[in-house]
Amino acid sequence: MSNKNLTILAIVAAVMVVLAVVASQLSTRKPGLSYKNVNLIQGFDTGRIATVILKSKDEETKITKDANGQFVVTNKDNYPALVNEINGLVAEILDIKTVDMVTDDPKNHTDLGVSEDNARYIVKFLNKDAKPIEGFGGIIISESDPEKQGVYVRLVGEDKVYLIDGSPWPRMSGLDYIDKRLTSAEADQIKSVKVTYPGGGYALAKKDDSEDILLEGGIGEGKQFKGSDYKQVFTVLTDLQFIDVQKATKVEDLKFDSTYTCTLADSTVYTFQIAAKDNKTFIEADAEFTGDKNVTVKRDGSESDEELKEKEAKLVAIEAAEKFRNRHTGWVYEISSFKADNLKKKLDDLLEDTPEEKPSDAETPTTTAPVITPPPADPNQL
Repeated sequence: MSNKNLTILAIVAAVMVVLAVVASQLSTRKPGLSYKNVNLIQGFDTGRIATVILKSKDEETKITKDANGQFVVTNKDNYPALVNEINGLVAEILDIKTVDMVTDDPKNHTDLGVSEDNARYIVKFLNKDAKPIEGFGGIIISESDPEKQGVYVRLVGEDKVYLIDGSPWPRMSGLDYIDKRLTSAEADQIKSVKVTYPGGGYALAKKDDSEDILLEGGIGEGKQFKGSDYKQVFTVLTDLQFIDVQKATKVEDLKFDSTYTCTLADSTVYTFQIAAKDNKTFIEADAEFTGDKNVTVKRDGSESDEELKEKEAKLVAIEAAEKFRNRHTGWVYEISSFKADNLKKKLDDLLEDTPEEKPSDAETPTTTAPVITPPPADPNQL
């Protein structure tokens, strides 16, 4: 065989090797990566969170851990935050699933509404050094895209933008992360209520062994309760919530000239000092256990289960009153106008004149025509 033929065979063999390698690569190449129904984030340890920043177009909220390791809402004078609400926020983000990866070019962020300047929502999670947590620094969410029927999101610090189904609705207000309930007393446990205001006051109390609510000192001649307003005053503490909060030192100009005091069957007394300013109502809250605080359990086991339960209930009431006082001392709460009306109602607002009774039909005199009896007929007349 000539050298020329050998050269041709060598070239053909080389080409075959190259083709074999290419074919092998093609046969083992992985299919294109799919982003359909894939979790945006694959998991996260909430214990690494030291600060949460929530930013919308209307508001920016900051929640951070204080020196005691407790979360507080910075925007609300460091009022205690609810950890379960923070966990709920994290869970909602971890539940986000992508539909597709749209772009990884930062030049497209503004057009897609996921730049930090025009996003609908921005949620950031910072570590103890105030830096975005690696792998979970937060999320940036766009407005809804009606054409795509979804929204665009990207992770803080990353360029990739994803389309997701639906629209996440993270809680963005500081008040969303605060326990706004002040009291939730059971209606059947309320024993009495006292209301005072400039120039007057009154007290309502339950009649012994009855659900009837009476006005202390009596209603008076010619008066009666007006509708059920007095019941709403009596039971306002079954669900009393606030709509805003601030440190008492920031509103020292408020004049607390009215009070609402409620006594429960377990001897707990709630007292609310009330002030009004600019058509808003503010309160300061306090609680005290007024019963005997000496609780001793006999070690000989001679006490009945009923006696032990009574002592346990007293200890629970004492602890609850102390906890209430510790939590609310130094804070001023704004309450809704509806709740404020029930706390501030004056006695005249609860009473009305008794309507005059109309005489019944039995008491109404009647006039009847006399009955004329004809004389008996004369049998001799035809």
